Amino acid sequence: MRRAPLFLCLFYFLSLFVSPAFSDEGNRFLKVSEVEFLLLSDRTRGEVETAERYGGDFRPVPEGTVYFRDFNKLLWLRVPASGLKAMVNALAGRRAVLVLTSEQALQIEFFLPLASGGYRRLSSWFAPDAGRSPPRQMPAFPLEDAEETAETGYAYMCVRTAMPAVFSLFVWEEDALHEHSFLRLRRYMAFSSFMIAWAVTYFFFYAITRDRHYLITFVRQLSACVFLFAFRGDIPPYSAFSPRFVYAVAWGALGLHCVMASLFCRELLQADAQRRGVRLALFHVTMGILITLSAALMYPLLTLFLTGAALIVYVVSSMAVGVMKFRRGYRLMIFFMLSCLSFSAALICLALNTVWALPWSEYAFMSAFLLDPFFVACMLIPKSRERFENYLYMGKKVVRYEKFSQRDDATGLFNKAHILRLLDEQMLLARDGVRDLAFMLLDIDSFKQFNDVWGHPEGDRMVIFLSNIIRHCLRVSDTASRYGGEEFAVILPGGTLPTSILVAERIRRTVERESAMQSEGKRITLSIGLAFFVAGDTTASLVQRASNALLRARAGGGNRTEFGGDV
Repeated sequence: MRRAPLFLCLFYFLSLFVSPAFSDEGNRFLKVSEVEFLLLSDRTRGEVETAERYGGDFRPVPEGTVYFRDFNKLLWLRVPASGLKAMVNALAGRRAVLVLTSEQALQIEFFLPLASGGYRRLSSWFAPDAGRSPPRQMPAFPLEDAEETAETGYAYMCVRTAMPAVFSLFVWEEDALHEHSFLRLRRYMAFSSFMIAWAVTYFFFYAITRDRHYLITFVRQLSACVFLFAFRGDIPPYSAFSPRFVYAVAWGALGLHCVMASLFCRELLQADAQRRGVRLALFHVTMGILITLSAALMYPLLTLFLTGAALIVYVVSSMAVGVMKFRRGYRLMIFFMLSCLSFSAALICLALNTVWALPWSEYAFMSAFLLDPFFVACMLIPKSRERFENYLYMGKKVVRYEKFSQRDDATGLFNKAHILRLLDEQMLLARDGVRDLAFMLLDIDSFKQFNDVWGHPEGDRMVIFLSNIIRHCLRVSDTASRYGGEEFAVILPGGTLPTSILVAERIRRTVERESAMQSEGKRITLSIGLAFFVAGDTTASLVQRASNALLRARAGGGNRTEFGGDV
C-alpha cells in the first residue's frame, strides 16, 4: 500500500514518454510563414470590411509565430490568398485544412476570398463532414475546392482570446491532422486517466474511512481536473458548451481548488491554530467567488490578479502549516510542502506552455500536476494505514472481550447469561417447528459435604473435572454452560426423548466411573433434570420444568435422571 503511489507514477511516466511523436513524412503539413497581424479595439465588430479598412496597418509576423499578449483586443491575421492556394496545391490534391495551433481561443472567424468575389465565412467549429471529422482541440477550417479560392487578395482571420497565447498557422493534410490528433489524444488520455484515478482513489478511501481529509482532497483533485481539462480545451469539442462558458468554469474550478486547499490546511491546523485556519478558509472562499465572477464577467486581468494572490497566500500558508507540523514529524511537513510546490510549479509550467510554447513545458506541467496528488497520497496513506491497524487491533480486542464476557473463567464453558440467550434463539426455531429441543440441568450430589471434607480448592478442581467430562460427552450441536456454583446446564437442539436420556445417562455414568478412579473418598455423582419443548412454552417455563425434574432427582436419592415435571 505504501508503494502504490510510486508504482502509479512510474507507470504514468512510461505511458507518457513512450507515446510516439508525429513525424513529417511525405510533406503532410506546411507552415504558413507569410502572416501579417493587426490589433483592433475589442469594441470593433469582427467583420472583414473592418480589417480591409485598416489594410495598410498590418505588420508581418516574424517566422509566422504569433505572440498574442494584448488579449483585450481583437487580433486580425491575413494570409495572401495565392500563397494559401499554393500550399493547398502542394498537398497533391489531398483534403487540406487550415489549423490554428491554439487552445485558448474563445472565438475565431475565418474569411476565405472566392474567385467569384466576396468571402466564404467559416466559424471556428465548422466541420464540412461531421461524420468523418473527429472533435479537435485546435480550431481547423476546411480548404477544399481550391479552384474557388481567389488568386489575389488576402484570407482574413479574426481571433479573440481570454488569455495570452502563442500560435501558428498550418495547412495540414486532413488525414495527417487526424493521426496527429489521435496521437496527441492518447498522450492526454493517459495523463487525464491518472488525474481522474487519483480523484477516484481519494473518494474510495473517504468511503472506507470517512476521513474528511480524503473528502477535501477528492474535491481538490476533481477541481484541478476540471480546471485543466477546461483550460486546455478538452471540454468544448465534446460538448455543446460555448468556449466562454468553459473559460469561466476553468477559473471557477481553480478558485474551488484554492478553497479546498485552504480547508485542508485548516484541518491540519485544527489542533494548533483553529482561528488561523478559519480565517484562511474564509479568505480563499472569498477569493474563489471573486475569481469565478471575474471570469464569468470576462475581466481576464482581474482574474489573473486574483488567482495569483490566492496562489501566493496558498503557498505561504502551506509553508506555515508545514513548519508548524514539524513539531509532530518532519515527514508530514516535507510531503505537504512538496505538494504545494508541485501544484504551483504545474501552474507556472502551464503558463509557460500557453504563453511561450516552450518545447519542454507541456511534459513539465503534466508531470507536476501528477506529482501534487502523489505527495498528498504519501502524506495521507500512512495515516490511514495506521488507522486501519488500530481498527483491526480494536476489533480483535472487542472479540476477545466478548468471548471473555460469555465464558466462565474457571471451566471455560459458557456462563448462565449467555446460555439463556442461546436458549431464546433455539426456542424460536422450536416454535417454528424446525426441530425438537431439550434442556438439561445437572447438579453434583452432596457437594457441600464434599467441600467440608476435602476443602474448597479440591471442590473447584472437581468442578473443572466435571466440566471436561460434560464437554466430551456432548454432541457437536449441543451447548454446555456453568449455570452457577456446582450446577451446569446443557441445550440439546433436536433432542428427542431417547436421544436426550442417552446423552444424560452417558454423562452421569462417566462422572460416576471416572470420579471413582480418583483418590479414595472423592467419588461424586450427578442428579440430572430434563425438560422438552412443548407448544406454548417460554424460556422461563422450559427452565422451570427442568429445575423441577432436577429437584425430583435429588429427592429420589441422587445419581439419577428425571424428566418432565409440572411448570
